[in-house]
Amino acid sequence: MDPFAGSGTVGKVAYDLGRNAILIELVPEYLNIIKNRCPNIKEIIHVK
Repeated sequence: MDPFAGSGTVGKVAYDLGRNAILIELVPEYLNIIKNRCPNIKEIIHVK
């Protein structure tokens, strides 16, 4: 679990190692970066 996902590095490494990850990011500008780096995203919840 990464409560400050930023650009999604933890999610990318988890994906590469065959693991699951939970990423939390409050800045909506980072969401597209995370989507591009983490192809196995199952759900994105955006809270305003």
